[in-house]
Amino acid sequence: MARYVLNRALWSLVTLAGILSVSFLILHLSGDPVAMLVSADATPEEVARLRAALGFNRPLHVQYLDFFAKALRGDFGISFRYHLPAMGVVLERIPATVQLMLAGLAVTVLVAFPLGVAGGMRPGSWIDRVSQVWAAAGQATPGFFLGVMMIYLFAVYLRVLPASGKAGLDSYLMPSVVLGVYGAAPLTRLLRGSLRDVMARDYIRTARSKGLAENVVLLRHALKNALIPVVTVLAIQIGVLLSGSVITETVFAWPGMGRLVVQAVENHDLPVVQAAICFTGTVILVLNFLVDICYAWLDPRIRLG
Repeated sequence: MARYVLNRALWSLVTLAGILSVSFLILHLSGDPVAMLVSADATPEEVARLRAALGFNRPLHVQYLDFFAKALRGDFGISFRYHLPAMGVVLERIPATVQLMLAGLAVTVLVAFPLGVAGGMRPGSWIDRVSQVWAAAGQATPGFFLGVMMIYLFAVYLRVLPASGKAGLDSYLMPSVVLGVYGAAPLTRLLRGSLRDVMARDYIRTARSKGLAENVVLLRHALKNALIPVVTVLAIQIGVLLSGSVITETVFAWPGMGRLVVQAVENHDLPVVQAAICFTGTVILVLNFLVDICYAWLDPRIRLG
């Protein structure tokens, strides 16, 4: 087990190095950062001074090594707009994003698990058909469209919920549903299919032949094995919720990291964009690492591979 964990940890570090490298290269090769910051009537001397002050006059490989060394310490430079450490600006917005993400994850679990389990236990029934229609509709509906329609219905027409911002608990309802609906659709389909496959196994028929109650068969024998692929998708959905908050937070003017990234791109705030990309990538790497550990716990045969 220790060797399995060490191997996954080393691959996670390699992937993190790749994330840092890609974030540096993409944002630097997309254009001259200094040209995006100066005004149109700036003199060449002013441009040269700003380039030297920001360190962009050095060779690209020197900039990369300096960026990589500082990024490992969490130092992404000073925000061009806020004049504060970029990572600090990002971390200030994390609590609002995490709160919205947890609310969306709660919606995902509360919707996907009952529908997925009911559809897997009763294939061909009306609840199974409902779960399949729900999964297809949930994946086909864009988040921004659902968000705009909910704002029009509940905030403009019915006037029962706030249209934007983060105030009371009622302000969480619409954005969390938008995030949760998209995440619940694939999870419902996967849990239904995985449970149907497990319920057809020989050991389930043996458990039933012993006279065990159906809920005991489900909870003790079937659900644990059916959750193996679901654990992976659930962890991926957490990453999707984290990245999908960019659209949701923009639609609902939510003061989180997603909206900050959009504003940073609009203002060419390069350090904030890099800090947000690397923070999000690190979170997803940690989640995948924990999923690998859960895999080995749910099925000990996996660690041998």
